[in-house]
Amino acid sequence: MHKAGFASVTLGDEVRYLREVFPAEPVTVAFRIKGLSEDGARRQFEHTMSRASEEEAAVVRTLDAWIDPGARRIAA
Repeated sequence: MHKAGFASVTLGDEVRYLREVFPAEPVTVAFRIKGLSEDGARRQFEHTMSRASEEEAAVVRTLDAWIDPGARRIAA
């Protein structure tokens, strides 16, 4: 990506722990794009981790952006 003139950077994470998960317990992870800026430069992702019983165990929200590594600025 760097050679192509762009890179991804995480601007922030929010984690909510909802249920205990034990070692070796199966967990399902669902991924969704929750938001996208008009120019596509910024994105918000959500990862939801669920136990086998389908109870949500954790939710992680990430704000991410594309940057121009040379200019060190957010870029579309």
